[in-house]
Amino acid sequence: MIGIDSPCQYCHFAVQDNSYLCPTCLYEHVIRKILTIKPSTAENMQCAYLFPDFLLADMDDFLIKDIEELLGCIYAELWTAIALMSSRIFEQVLKNHMKLNMNIDVDEEVLGGCIKRLEKQGAPANLIVALTELRETRNDAMHANKRFSPADSLELSRKVLSLVASVYNYRPKPDTMITLA
Repeated sequence: MIGIDSPCQYCHFAVQDNSYLCPTCLYEHVIRKILTIKPSTAENMQCAYLFPDFLLADMDDFLIKDIEELLGCIYAELWTAIALMSSRIFEQVLKNHMKLNMNIDVDEEVLGGCIKRLEKQGAPANLIVALTELRETRNDAMHANKRFSPADSLELSRKVLSLVASVYNYRPKPDTMITLA
């Protein structure tokens, strides 16, 4: 994405690509909270605790509800349900990002196809690797005989919630949105 420089919502240093937060503030104010999620901290946790208002404003109600259900699964220690909800959120966020930020309609496209399209658009290699790993875990989660350990479930949920934070942090404003072709 190409955009204009704008100030970070917390530290007010200039950030690029219409980001709401600079990388340091994204970590300090959002990712750090995500990394502390565990059953003992998830009770009654809501999206408003994890994400600032300006990130929540761009999220649809469906995504917010899914994230809050994921937090409830973490509190209840439903390890495989955590993996399933994380996978659902991952797919929704990736497809929403491509549709809203890149003007690519991928509603009916499979995740592998979405990732390949991002790769062709010039997405960084480390992002493609991370998305591919999440897709593979999502595919595993769909099998009836697959169970997830507490550690694997929590790690997956933290990766997906960090992806949510990163995607919604870099959402361009409509008047500066461009399509990479």
